[in-house]
Amino acid sequence: MSAQGYADLVQSREILLPGAERTFSGRVKGASRTLPLIDLYSTGNGPWPVRRDATIGVLMKQVKATVSKTGSVLLTVSSPYPDLSQELASAILAEVDSFNLRNRQAEATPEREFVEQRVAVADRKSVG
Repeated sequence: MSAQGYADLVQSREILLPGAERTFSGRVKGASRTLPLIDLYSTGNGPWPVRRDATIGVLMKQVKATVSKTGSVLLTVSSPYPDLSQELASAILAEVDSFNLRNRQAEATPEREFVEQRVAVADRKSVG
């Protein structure tokens, strides 16, 4: 994947959804608190999917990724709470790692199956 692909990925729903659903522990309005991010970012008692989507919308505005001239991707998370920004940045990077692992495994499975089939054919030819 290209650097721009990663920059786009970190701002995608697939990567931000787990962050929106996580519980945050840190300083909020001067006090240490633990609460679901959805409760911090969406007001009211609307249906959970609506509140979750609103939270993802907020995250899409707070998470920025830029590609430098050297091809590095700079991830920036800006929230009103420094602890939350740091926690979200770490969570996003962990989700990108998981995404990469899932994709590598998905690509490797057909390749492995193809090689196994070729070996089986070669074994049958050498025996018979």
